[in-house]
Order: sequence, then structure tokens, then C-alpha cells
Amino acid sequence: MLNISAASLAAGGSAAPLALGIPILVFVAAVVLFTLPTASLPAIAFTVMVLVPDRLLFSSVLTLFPPEVLIMAMWSLRKVLELTRAPRGETKPKGRGPLLAALAITVTWFVIVMLVHTPGRSTVWMVGLVILVAIPTLFSDKGREAAALLKVWPWVGSAIALYSCAQAILQSNPLYDPLYRALGLPAIQHWSVFRADASLAHPLTAGMFFAMTLALCVGQWINTSRRTFAVFALINGLGVISTVSRGSYLAAGFGVAVVVVVALLAGKHFSRGRVVLIVAAFAAFAVFALQSDSFVERSNSTDGLGSASARDDMWSITEATASAYDWLGAGPGTAESASLPFNWKGLPIENSYFQLLISVGIPGLLFFGLFILAALRIGLRERNLAALGAVGALLVAIGGYAAIDGPRTALGLLAFALILVTENSNHADESADAETSEHDVTQRPRGTHRHRTL
Repeated sequence: MLNISAASLAAGGSAAPLALGIPILVFVAAVVLFTLPTASLPAIAFTVMVLVPDRLLFSSVLTLFPPEVLIMAMWSLRKVLELTRAPRGETKPKGRGPLLAALAITVTWFVIVMLVHTPGRSTVWMVGLVILVAIPTLFSDKGREAAALLKVWPWVGSAIALYSCAQAILQSNPLYDPLYRALGLPAIQHWSVFRADASLAHPLTAGMFFAMTLALCVGQWINTSRRTFAVFALINGLGVISTVSRGSYLAAGFGVAVVVVVALLAGKHFSRGRVVLIVAAFAAFAVFALQSDSFVERSNSTDGLGSASARDDMWSITEATASAYDWLGAGPGTAESASLPFNWKGLPIENSYFQLLISVGIPGLLFFGLFILAALRIGLRERNLAALGAVGALLVAIGGYAAIDGPRTALGLLAFALILVTENSNHADESADAETSEHDVTQRPRGTHRHRTL
């Protein structure tokens, strides 16, 4: 998403009409976004991000600043304007100090590393991080936004997962492949086994998204007792299988395990019978997935074995590159370019944690980890099963491919999951109650708990 240089804007005369139309499109979109409820914008940004692949933005300024970044920037502006008009003396949520401190340290270190090395290559990545992750974290009152996002995510995820299953059956991508061909882009499929990518432009990104949505729906099923979420979980499980991604299988299992463990630790607040049922159902589902013909064929195929072998070289490349920069980082968003002198095979850095080790060094990786832990602490305190499961699935998935320093969707999914996991339930309820009569906002989803400690 965010590590592409500004030189891509000068791609040639053929892109001139498109480049001319982009400002007009952005202006019209901005006008429309100003008329919509502020709380709906993160959900809209999420939906646009999932439906619009990176590959469709390759020839315009939207490659540098994708639609979800622009929409979230608009949301931030409107949120600030709302705060300036809000009455003073409102209750502030407690326990956010560690989260804000970790965020401040992380962003400060990233900026220092960026300025020390090549700011031009890191600026766009940093803009995305600040708009998608940092600024939303600063807003303590985002209960309405989280409620809207939590309502939209399962439906969007399930619709895309159904499309992914259809793609696996058809052995083609009927909606997006024609668009790629019209833009002169090469075909995605180059594996011996067909792997669905749906609207996410790569099976690994699609698998990560479905794994997150699966865990989120399982959490919501436990939270609300609504069978709809059980159906959504099943659909997204099939979506994970359609991508034939071993890392996504692990991510789905870990995300569901997080949900189950937190629910069991929460004791009487959640139905233990439903938790046991989920464990049994997921175990049966995992056996089915691991014994499927596609998975077995992929595991034994030349490209599958080659992928596993390539990952064995990742640490030596990472170690050589990180050492060249004294383990302090080459600059945010520059892992791939910084590793080129030490990567004679031309391999992608198929591990996002290795990417961060190269780009922001050991301090940056530790600071970023502390920030994520501080966010998860809030989710644990609120018993936010859905968000905890989604973040858990993402943290496993990004360890298996070049996500954070590459496709824009990984950072975006992390950002939207963090909006959910850092929501303060008590504060959100108070804010919603105070604003219902004035704005007629939708109340929080049934089943959200207000307990403060595990």
C-alpha cells in the first residue's frame, strides 16, 4: 500500500485522463462524505478497502493515498469538529494511559528512523499509519463508530467469502479478472492449485481477512447468542479453505482459540455450553480443511514446497539487512528495498515481523508490540471477544507473508480491528445515551458486556 514512491505518479501520458479525473472524483466523494453520519465513515472506509483491490489503484494518486485513507482522514476532521462543539466536562474513559504512551513512543521512534534515513520512501507509509492507526486511537469516544463497523464487518466478510467459494468452484475470478486484463495487468494465478483471492488481490490477504472475520463472528455468536453469526462463521471458514493458505488456517485456529480462552476465563458471563460446542465444531472443521484435496495437493506441490523453502532463507536476509542498519531500522515501509543488496534470490520478505525488524529495528518492533499489547489489554478488560479474536488472527497471519510493508489491506485491517478492540464499552454507552435524543443513533449491539476486569 504505502511504500510506493511518488515516481509512480509519472507513469506516462496514458494515465493522464485518469489522473485528471481523480481530483474530480475525490471532490465529489468528499462532498458526499460530509453529508453522511460521522459514525458511519469507518464502516464505509472498511467496505471500500475490502471491495477495491490494490491492483486497481496502480496508475493513480490513489496508489499513494488509497480511498480508505482519504475517508478516514475525512472522519478524523469531522470528529475533531464534533469535539469542538461538544459540551465540556464529559466522563473520560480510564485505563488508556498505557495505550497512548505506547502509541506516542512508537510514532516518535518511527519518525526518528524515517528522518535519519530516506524520508521520501517512508513518508507515504507513515501518513497511512498516522491516519489509519494513530489518530483513531487518540479518540476515546468512538462507540458509535465501533458499533457500525461491528454491524457491517460480518455481512461484508461473509458476502466476499461466498464469492471466494464461488470463485474456487468456477476456477476463475469473474468480476475482477476482466478488470485486471482491461488494465493490462498479469494474471494472479500462477500456482499448481487454484487459490481464491476474491476482491483482496491475493490469496494470503483474502485468507487473513476471512480468518479475522471467522474469529470475529465466533466472538459475536458467543456474545449475542444469535445464530446468524454462527452461519457467518461457517461461511468465512469455507472462505479460508478456498484460499488454500496454510498461514490463514493457522490464523483462523488461533483467532478462534483466543475467543474461546477469553470466554472460558470470563466464566459465567458467557455460555460454557456454546464455547464447548464451538471447540468441537471447529475441531471437526479443521480436520475437514486439512484433509481437503486442494490443501494436500498444495502442500505437496512444487510451488508449495518452494514457498516453504523460500521462508527458510528469510532470517539470513533479515539478519544481514538489519545488521547493516545497526538493528535500528532502515526507515518505515522500506523493508523490501533495504533488503535488496542482501537478497540475491529476489525473495519477498514473507514475514511482517521481519519486515518491521528491518524497517524500524529492534526498538521499533518492541514499541509497536507494546502498543498492540496495550490495545489488547483494553479488549481483555472489556471482554471484547470479537475484536480480540480478529486481532489475534491478524497477528498470526502477518507472520506468514509480506503484509505490513506491502499490501495496503493488512495495515487497514489492523486499524479497523484496533478501533473495535480499544472501544471503551462504558464510555461508549454513556456517549450513546447522551446523544440518542439529539442524533437518533443506533444503540450498541445486544450482548456487549460492561465488566471491567477479568
